[in-house]
This record gives sequence, C-alpha cells and structure tokens, in this order.
Amino acid sequence: RVDIVVQYGSPRQAIKLMQRIGRSGHREGAESLGYIITLTNIDDALESLVIARRMLHRNLEKETIYNAPLDILIYEVAGMLLEYEELSVYEIYNVLRKSFYYRSLSYESLIETLSFASSLGVISFNGERVRKTRKTRMYYYEVSMIPDVRHYLVKNVIDNTIIGQLDEDFVITSLDVGVKFLLSGSVWEVLDYDEKYVYVKPAKEALGAIPRWEGELIPVDYKVSREVGALKRRIISEGVRALTDYPCSQSTLNFVLEKIVEHYSKKKWLPSDRNVVVEVVRGKTAIIHSHLGSKGNFGLMLILSYILRKTGAEIISKSDPYKIVLQSNINIDAKYVIDELKNICEEHLEHILIENIKKSNIFKWKIYNVAKRFGAIRRDVSIRNVSKILSHYIDTPIGNEAINEVLVEKVDVKALRDFIRLLRKGKIDVTVIYSNDFSLLTSQTLSALTYYDVAVESSPYTRIVEIFKRKIGEKEVKLACLMCGSIIGRFKISEIPEYPKCNTCGSGFLTVFSPTDEVIESIIRKLRRNMKLSSPEKAVLKEEKLKADLVLRFGKAAIIALSTFGIGYRNAAKIVGKYFEDRDEFYKELIKQQILFIRTRRYWGR
Repeated sequence: RVDIVVQYGSPRQAIKLMQRIGRSGHREGAESLGYIITLTNIDDALESLVIARRMLHRNLEKETIYNAPLDILIYEVAGMLLEYEELSVYEIYNVLRKSFYYRSLSYESLIETLSFASSLGVISFNGERVRKTRKTRMYYYEVSMIPDVRHYLVKNVIDNTIIGQLDEDFVITSLDVGVKFLLSGSVWEVLDYDEKYVYVKPAKEALGAIPRWEGELIPVDYKVSREVGALKRRIISEGVRALTDYPCSQSTLNFVLEKIVEHYSKKKWLPSDRNVVVEVVRGKTAIIHSHLGSKGNFGLMLILSYILRKTGAEIISKSDPYKIVLQSNINIDAKYVIDELKNICEEHLEHILIENIKKSNIFKWKIYNVAKRFGAIRRDVSIRNVSKILSHYIDTPIGNEAINEVLVEKVDVKALRDFIRLLRKGKIDVTVIYSNDFSLLTSQTLSALTYYDVAVESSPYTRIVEIFKRKIGEKEVKLACLMCGSIIGRFKISEIPEYPKCNTCGSGFLTVFSPTDEVIESIIRKLRRNMKLSSPEKAVLKEEKLKADLVLRFGKAAIIALSTFGIGYRNAAKIVGKYFEDRDEFYKELIKQQILFIRTRRYWGR
C-alpha cells in the first residue's frame, strides 16, 4: 500500500498532481497525502505552489481534444471496408459524424482525405464509392496509431564509448549537427547521426545546452503560468500575505520571498502577468519574460522568430512556460520587435503560426508519424529521409493533420491572441533592459551548470586530448611486413616501439590494419606465397604500401594516425610530422580530422 506520495520538482499540471497523490491512502476513510519537493529554481517553486493550490480548489486543466483527426479517419474507414468491402461516401460520412470527435468534419474534407488515401493504394475511391484494395488489410494490421519510438545510442567519438541513448522524437525535434545537449552529467555536441548512433564530442561550454528529457516535459497551462506571474507581482506589493492561500513549508516560503525581493531590489524590474520584460544581453540574445504557459510561449516564440527573420537575422530559439530565448547573428532591436508584434492582425495570426510551424523541427516529427499512420511510408523508414517526406507531403492531408496536431499539442492560439490584443491596448506593460549579463531569473533557466540537481560539466580540451591518447593507446591493431609478407602479430598501440621492425627480415616497411580485417590479411598471405592478385586486391595492396611507407619513415606516430577512425593515408601524411614537434598538437589535429570526417561522410556518396 502507498501512504505518502513524494513529487520531486513541479508536477507541471494540477490534474497530474491529483492523479499521483491520489495513489496514496487507497483505504476506506483514509486521506491521500503528498509532498512536493521543489527545485532550487524560483519558477519551479512558484509553479509548484500554484499547482498545489489549484489542485486543492479543483481548478484542473481541461483535456486536450483532437478535432476530426484525418489519419484516424482513414484507419477507421479501412476497418469498415474489411467488414463491408464496399461503402458509399455518404454511408461513411454519416457514421463518422455520429462520433463526438468528427462532429465538425466537413464533407469536402472527407472527400479530399479519401482521394488522397486512394492515391496511396490504401483504399479505392471513385468519387462516390469506397472499396477495399489488396493493400487495405495489410495497412490495417501493420499500421499502429501509437508512434513507434526507436532509440539511438550516443557514441563519444573521442574514446568510442557509448554514453547513453536518446529517443527518436528527441533526435528529430531537438538535435542537429552542432547542437549541444545534456546527457550523463556532461554536455555534448552533435557531429552526425545515422540509423543507430548519434555521434558526439564533449562540448567546450554548457550554456544553452538542451536537457535530454526536455522533449518529454508536460505542458504548463496558461492559467498556471499567469497565476505564477500574478504571485510574483503580489509578493512585491503584499509581501508574505501574498502566500497565505498557498500550502508550503516555512523554508519554501522564505526561499520564494528572498529570491523575488532580492531580484527586485537589485534590478528594479520584475516580470509578471501584467509586465513583460525583454532582456537584451550583449546585443544578440533576447530573453522575453512572458507568462503565457508552455503552449502560449511556444506560439509567441514562433511569431517573434518570424519577425526577426524578416530583418535578415538567423535565429535559434527556445521557450518554457515563463520565458522565450532568442539568439541572433545580428543585434536585436527590441522596440522594433514589440512594435511589429502589436501590429500583427488577429485574422492573420493563425496563418503566420502555420507557416512558421512548417519550418519547425516539431513539425518534422509530426509529419513523420502522420505519414506512417496514413500508410504513406514504412514504419522503419530512415530518419535521414524526414526532410524529403516533409517536402513531398506538406500540402496534402498528411501535412494538414501534422499542422493540426502541432496547433493542438504545442500552441495556445487563444492565449496568444488575447496577449497581443492586451499588448496593443496598453493593458500589458513592456520593460526593455539592455545588459552585458543575464539576470538571476534568466541565468537559472539558461545555465546548464545544474539541472535537476545533477552536476553538469563541460570538458576542457586538455582533458579531451588525454582521453583520446588513452583510448588510442588501448586500441589493438595488426602489423604485417610488406617486404617479406610476414604477419608480425596483434598489439596494443601503447605496446608498440617507436620504430617497429619485422621479426623475420628486420624491415620497417610495415602496414597497420584492424585485427578483424580478413581481406588485407589474405592479400598479405598471397603476397608471401607469390600468388597472383586480382585487380581489386592490387588496389588494396597499393594503399597498404603507401601506409607502410609512412610507418617506415615515422614509426609509431604513423601507426597512431592511421589507426584513428576516419583518418586515411593522405590526412595521416599531413599530420604525422607534428608528432615530433608538439605531441598535444598532433593529437588535437587527429581529433579535429576525425570530427571533420564524421560531420561530412554522409555527403561523400554524392
């Protein structure tokens, strides 16, 4: 039995907190009892207070309802056809309209969706009658309405170790080459990814890195975020009395009062439900403190990014329930952005949102899954093809459904529309601050030095070099003499002398290869027996002789370079001389070339 439930960090929704605490005290006459342990983050503490109060007063979030989902529609039609084989479009329409979820489905939308499904071969539709095809049964039983989530192993290219795994949705929506993220207590930079691995290197700094679990966060409702903003405002005007209605310990109360008062006394500004604060830091980073909740701020982030891109800026953006972060390659004019936001016509707001949703990473994930549910692509399709899928299906029912899902799950259009209206009328104040450093409220959100009380560290380059040296020293290779054809043996690189020689003939004309490479070993054995080589084998032997020439001249340094993943003979020849000038520079150059190879190899086939 469960007597007490302990929630670590904000539950993010009152209904979630009620469900979790409700698991305790499942006995007649017993009360459910729970505690929230807040993080050392002012927004998390205030959010937890607000959610606890709202739960006690039964102010619960409304359920998210999808309106006439088109992918589910096709799946239901396929099920009907398996039973009846053929139906008129009117029969299908009448059945669907009886469902609460399809009460607003238009006849035109049904016709368009059936026609599209017919073009995929899932069903047959001639404009009046819908029939089963050979593909209908396979589609119905193979397609899942629940997204298939694959996992990707994260590989550190410096030492070739696996440091964790990421879900497919996080890879598609949040990661790209150059993006930094948090995993296993460290910050990593993405170099590339394929069907199994995400290749990374340790990042030099932590600022702006994405927590691995960020994509899984429950959205915070607009009303919760707005109340957090109101509570900040009331604490300044009322002090401790503002917290009377909120269930909290004395230590939490003291923490909240101390942080809010400390910030206000130093900065003389505070974001709230009635005051939007725009911090412009070092000209190119803007933090917009706005209490619109997760969905409202995501929508506002899309709009603000759209406004800035019109000026020619390249924008990287992030949002949470209380703030939006915009990073630009040019200086940000906050006044221009606010004026443009006020001038957005309400009738055009949704159109602007949709056009910018189409450019977002979350849209990639949605269209990827909707396309699978329509039967347009296989369940095991490569994530490398997501962009092609997007471009091919963007203006079809697949694209329309993906947009609908983003609007329902990620954007609060009403909250955003109300916010712009109040901003235009002057009922919400805007404070613009230009500074060289982040404020306390901002730094707690942006700093990746701690997250959920897990220490996160970035890696200095000297440490990266030491890890690389150790790992390359532990790597096993085979050496073979191309003078006499002897296979010398298998060695750890750290055990190889500076200038290795053949045990049989004493030559230093040695090649180095992987212990698992049976092709090279077979060619060398043929060489020893004076057997005839095929044309492909001669080409391989020519490459091995070039490698052996490097080993003859540079010894162990050449073996290290040639054994580094992604380093071929030509690059090794350019780098190997640094071994004798500056060892650290030699290893740094190997790391640099390995990273370059991983970043660019996907394009080599072109």
